[in-house]
Amino acid sequence: QPVVDPNYLEEPEDVEALFEAYKKMMQLLEQPSLKQHVEALGDPQVPAPGASDDEIRDFVRRRSTTTWHYSCTTRMGPDGAANCVCDLRGRVRGVDGLRVADAGLMPEVVSGNTNAASIMIGDRIGSFVVADNAARSSSPLPSQPLGLTTAVAFRSSL
Repeated sequence: QPVVDPNYLEEPEDVEALFEAYKKMMQLLEQPSLKQHVEALGDPQVPAPGASDDEIRDFVRRRSTTTWHYSCTTRMGPDGAANCVCDLRGRVRGVDGLRVADAGLMPEVVSGNTNAASIMIGDRIGSFVVADNAARSSSPLPSQPLGLTTAVAFRSSL
């Protein structure tokens, strides 16, 4: 089984960026016009105003998470393009039979919601799967509907 370890905050620059953002955020939230509306300032899990830099960095490491709408994590680009994990048909370079068909392929984040672009990407990569399968066999589609188990098995045959 493959293990996905995104190595969040492994790079010191990432920790420092969040550390600086946290400090700036706390400066803003301490302003009288905002302070009265912020309950988090009294939360014992959140470093208190005046906490040491090490306490803040520790908090950033322990409490930072990702969220929805991932994009640009498996960028698509032509052969030789820097930082592009996938080719222009969504195939993961160096991994036979694996494609990406979501917002991860985007080389840069779109200016609107990622939903419409993700639907288009899924549709387009799906058409590549059908076309590539048709080129290798007498039928462009698998012999049974693509349920989850079938889709995984079908994907591994690409």
